[in-house]
Amino acid sequence: FITTPILTRLFLPDEYGTWALAGGISMFLVALAVSGLGSAVIRYYPHYKANATLNVFFATIIILSAVVIVVIAGLGFLALYLTRQFIPPALYELLPLVILIFIAQGLFTIFSSVIRAQEKSRMFTSFQLFINYGGLGLGLLFVLALGLRIDGLLWGSFLAIAFSVPLMIFKATKHVGIHPSFINFTDALQLWHFAWPMTLGNIAMWGLRMSDLFIINLYRPQNEVGLYSVSYNISSKSIELLVSLFLLSVSPLVMRTWEEQGREATEKTLAMVTRVYLLLCLPAVVGLTVLAHPFVALLTAPEYFEGYKIVGFVSLSSFIWGLSNIAMMGTAIKKQAKRLGVNQIIAASV
Repeated sequence: FITTPILTRLFLPDEYGTWALAGGISMFLVALAVSGLGSAVIRYYPHYKANATLNVFFATIIILSAVVIVVIAGLGFLALYLTRQFIPPALYELLPLVILIFIAQGLFTIFSSVIRAQEKSRMFTSFQLFINYGGLGLGLLFVLALGLRIDGLLWGSFLAIAFSVPLMIFKATKHVGIHPSFINFTDALQLWHFAWPMTLGNIAMWGLRMSDLFIINLYRPQNEVGLYSVSYNISSKSIELLVSLFLLSVSPLVMRTWEEQGREATEKTLAMVTRVYLLLCLPAVVGLTVLAHPFVALLTAPEYFEGYKIVGFVSLSSFIWGLSNIAMMGTAIKKQAKRLGVNQIIAASV
């Protein structure tokens, strides 16, 4: 609601489309590298805490994350270089910066998952607000004061995330001694065994949610990527204001309930969450679909109005995505990561 009116008045649809594609590449690399590890953090943190072995957990997850991020960054550079002839020139120039954002965002994703697992919602929100609006503020400063364009927005995002990561690591690991000698390779394999099927599923979901930008870019003019991206973001982010209330907070709550109180209490918690989710989110989807045109017109410049046609489809898909995450929580509790990954791949394929 804050960024869309600003950005659509500063940038034409083709520039906005380039920015959206750059963000899509970064999101893909994050999904490929650390999304599964983030899920593993949520699932296993309560277990390590209950056994007073958080020193082993942090040492192991840090080295595992660092290795994966470095490998994916190197492969990303190579893949983007080899496919440069298929990438629009305006986007290709931004790719080194996109890789830097991925590295910072990968570390941020891991430790934001730790903070979620610790149920420190206020701290989690503070960091999220800072990287989003601090990054936007820096980016706009670069655009308005230095004359940069999309690269200014990306530099603002990178600097905000890079500043946040050390502070986040300090806050998340406070009072826990971390030393390389605490690294447990058996535990690393266990975390990776849980993470990699989730990673495949998350890549499939990335394909469902983001690959449409690249398909449009292949067959349609660049400005249509911008039109689509703006309306997609407006509709998905609007519904996800509600969906994220459940997905960000419920997973740590459910995992802790399972570890401390057992099956019956966990089933009651999930049933309650599902009822409240339906009562809050379904009416919001209907309302946003009905009011799509005036809503898009309120938030964007006239060049972007045509994108209102996709709002209902995106809102409904975001609602179903949230509901499916609640439905699949039982498989996460039972550490059935392969089944979770397969379910997500099937959902994305359908």
